[in-house]
Amino acid sequence: MVTESTHAPVSSQVLGVRGLNKTYHRKHQSFPTRETVKIPVLRDINFSLEVRRILGVCGPSGSGKSTLARCIACLESWESGEVVVRGHCIENSQPKLLRDARRHVQLVLQDSAASLNPNFSVLETVREPLDIQRKGSKRERYEVSRAAMERVGLCATSANRNVNQLSGGERRRLALARALTLKPAVLVLDETLSGVDLAIQAEIVNLLLDLQAELSISYVFISHNLRLTAHLADEMVLMRAGKIVRRGSGEEASEIVDAGTKARRTICVCHPQMHKGAGSPAGRLDPLVLPDRGRSWGLLRRATLQSHHL
Repeated sequence: MVTESTHAPVSSQVLGVRGLNKTYHRKHQSFPTRETVKIPVLRDINFSLEVRRILGVCGPSGSGKSTLARCIACLESWESGEVVVRGHCIENSQPKLLRDARRHVQLVLQDSAASLNPNFSVLETVREPLDIQRKGSKRERYEVSRAAMERVGLCATSANRNVNQLSGGERRRLALARALTLKPAVLVLDETLSGVDLAIQAEIVNLLLDLQAELSISYVFISHNLRLTAHLADEMVLMRAGKIVRRGSGEEASEIVDAGTKARRTICVCHPQMHKGAGSPAGRLDPLVLPDRGRSWGLLRRATLQSHHL
């Protein structure tokens, strides 16, 4: 259920996680006992996020990043702890009672193709959250959906196209447009930039920064790319085995990058060069200013080969 938080609310805080613990229960297949095995996934997670801020979450595969994202979005229950959204403490309860709380935190999943209904058109996909939440009339839903498409750079001519006809970059934009229709306070981006080329990554990053400036959205940015995350995030945390082992901002974030780069199980992929030239807002990426082509693809291929042996 949704209740008022017992802690004194912070006016600028839109998301808070306090003492979050999550455990998966799996049955052991050995005969004849078949005992239930407890697998702790999240252990005493604590952080807060303020308006127009970006929290970067990094860590190796299996560290609990995606589970944390689903818990924040109230798509999974947790054993203990609390998630506070806009001053309201969210407790584990029936899904119907969490509907209003969920619209303030939207999750953009890693596999955009799997998270989109292949039978829907682009416009139907963007309008789906409004239909589920029963917001406004059909005409109002149509106008909000078209405005969200325009905001993320999807042209009006693509409204009737099937989702399967979109490219990887267009599917990323479509997933963002669908999440924006409910005007959330927080977007949880779970590996949103994975699986696309460097130029598309730069375009999506610049789009996220523009949306943050325009709509005052806060982001939980989950990624394997330590350097890109440190460049974008106001605060950065490093997870390992379900725990937050390092956190910091500014110079401390650079130390986290160095520590994570030295870890054998942490994957760092090649990224666009950070460019802050004249007339370029701080934090934006320039897809035209990239490292040497041969060196870039060499690093990318090396990182890919290393990931296959983890």
